[in-house]
Amino acid sequence: MTTLAPPEKPTTPPELRRELIVNLAINLVAPAALFYGLRALGVNQWLALLAGVVPPAVRAVQTVVTKRRVDTLAVFTLSILVLSVATSFLSGSPRFLLAKDGWMTAAAGLWMLATLLRTPFLYQVLRSFLGQAARDRMERNWLGSPTYRHVLRVTTASLAGISAATFDPVYSASKHAIIGLVRSLAPACADSGITLNAVCPGFVETRMIGGLKDSLVANGLAVASPAEIASAVATIAAGEGTGEAWMLQAGRAPERVEFPVVELSQV
Repeated sequence: MTTLAPPEKPTTPPELRRELIVNLAINLVAPAALFYGLRALGVNQWLALLAGVVPPAVRAVQTVVTKRRVDTLAVFTLSILVLSVATSFLSGSPRFLLAKDGWMTAAAGLWMLATLLRTPFLYQVLRSFLGQAARDRMERNWLGSPTYRHVLRVTTASLAGISAATFDPVYSASKHAIIGLVRSLAPACADSGITLNAVCPGFVETRMIGGLKDSLVANGLAVASPAEIASAVATIAAGEGTGEAWMLQAGRAPERVEFPVVELSQV
């Protein structure tokens, strides 16, 4: 009788870990570290701000020259930094880079939404973190699988986005906003053959609920497994619907939310 060895625990390839660490260090950590470090040394605030632009700029150029591809995260970070620096000169505030004003967040959001018309920002950033073999596989999936493309255009909301969540009104408001955005943006993307949908899971066995699972189950509440949610998302992504919100709960098939049709009053 042949005894099969137990499967090895999956590990992250060293080159992938290195690529991930380098990417995050150059595009996220370095700009902030340069600003604070140079300011601690007494360097002028404007020069410290401008120095933060250098790491992602060098990374973007190096990637284009050596790898013949664009580092999306570097270009995104560079764009936000340049916009911040330019606005700092106009506003007279050299600390504008560190301020998280609503309009700057909106600018980043518009960037991400614009990428939906071709390749989503999520896809581009994930690809920049992968090694060559994984990147090639991701590219093949993107080009050859409509379901794969649809999955990357599914947003995650929550049941708190379609019902009241008195325990956390702010969380509930953010999830309502996601559903409203999906429903409003989907018609504008329909002509391009792009579908946008929101999934609204209930309790899922993730780190978010921590050690609350036993308490939830004891109170008669079902907790879904990540595999259940992933399967439901794949099913929704394989469809042709757009601008929809779907409830996902343990032990149930996905349920589409039926929103009322609002007819505006006529004069």
